[in-house]
Amino acid sequence: MPDRLERRPLGHTGLQVTPLALASGAIRGSAPKGPALTASDVERAHHEHGINTFFVTSLNKELVEGVRRLVAAGHRDDLVLISMASVPFGWSIRRAWAKQAAHTHINPYAN
Repeated sequence: MPDRLERRPLGHTGLQVTPLALASGAIRGSAPKGPALTASDVERAHHEHGINTFFVTSLNKELVEGVRRLVAAGHRDDLVLISMASVPFGWSIRRAWAKQAAHTHINPYAN
């Protein structure tokens, strides 16, 4: 069995995260495109290596699809999602996260 990453506490949040978060993206330029991360790669990273921390944005379509598949397979409570948002005012943080969560089709407020 491949090596599984050991989880660690994320500060005092009570969350257990892998020391490595999976993310994908492209560096823009004229160089030829290399291999791309697929939704199946995301699932494999979770199942084979224990990765439970993912950086998701609307630009990472395959990564988001992989997270959707993991949620559909019943792993929602095991995942830690990191995202980014332009938040000019403190009161808009919840709205910005809800927008990202809607993109992934994950209810951010489910128990």
